[in-house]
Amino acid sequence: MVLEAFAKGRDNNFNLLRMVAAFSILIFHSFSLPYQETQKVFGFHIGDIDDFFVHIFFVTSGFLVTASLLERQSLADFLWARALRIFPALFFMLVLSVILIGLFFSTLSFRDYFTNTDVYYYFVKCVTLFSGVVYHLPGAFSENPTTAINGSLWTLPYEVKLYALLASGWVALKIISPLKNEKLFKVFISIIYFSLGLYLLISIVLGGEYSEGKVVRFMFFSGSFFWVFRSHIIMRSSIFIFLVLLLSLSAYFNMTVFKITYLASLPYIVFYLAYIPNGIVRKYNALGDYSYGVYIYICIFYSASYHSGNTQYKWLDFGDVFFSSYFVCSYHFLALC
Repeated sequence: MVLEAFAKGRDNNFNLLRMVAAFSILIFHSFSLPYQETQKVFGFHIGDIDDFFVHIFFVTSGFLVTASLLERQSLADFLWARALRIFPALFFMLVLSVILIGLFFSTLSFRDYFTNTDVYYYFVKCVTLFSGVVYHLPGAFSENPTTAINGSLWTLPYEVKLYALLASGWVALKIISPLKNEKLFKVFISIIYFSLGLYLLISIVLGGEYSEGKVVRFMFFSGSFFWVFRSHIIMRSSIFIFLVLLLSLSAYFNMTVFKITYLASLPYIVFYLAYIPNGIVRKYNALGDYSYGVYIYICIFYSASYHSGNTQYKWLDFGDVFFSSYFVCSYHFLALC
């Protein structure tokens, strides 16, 4: 069966996949703070494992956001839905960061802290996203290996800019050729997808450097590509198993082949896991999607916990478990879409 046959309704595993990704980031972040990203786990650098779970978010986002845009057929409705998804929880998290985390974990006095313009620059910069984010508050977490308040925020400017690019392309093509908008949009997505893929392929083969920003853009448009061509993508267990085995073997024998295989196969693996496994795993859908709330709050409380001296066995930190429950409650009210 083709992907289109599965991609109907909400009976899938996307909520579960994204929550697993969010909590996996929590676990590996617990290693990265004390040991930094150069530490290896299962033969991979911690930073690379973190990136893997971030890529899952971008693949699913590209797929579902593209679906949302094309099904709504309204720029205003699309932008409103995206704004409700991103900004209410982000705003509350930033208020919490500035007033509670920054205040109680800053070496500055109450007066010096709240009269420091960097505090307000942090808030404005992070809440607007388009011009990037700031990671530090004055004097906060000064004794931690990193003084970043919330390292997870690095992905959000990419996310909102990709929303804007996707929507801009759709609007422009709708104006240029209303009758052929669907076909032209497929061409638009394909050009971006293959251009980014070719750039990454050449960079990998030649051993050149490429930014993580290029990778997350590619992952997002991989998801978009899978949505617009969902009627042509065959979902089979044999293909899934082959790709998983190829990834595993290439990781052991040749990292260049692994990187190429990873970029090409991850979207298929993600969508297979999102739609094919059923039964008891589907019951998670009843809980809803709180992965974004978990993701944007993780770093704040983990850094605060580390700063307080709780540095041992961080992957079993009950404080993180407690705050994860808090994320669920807050996000239930703040993430309206």
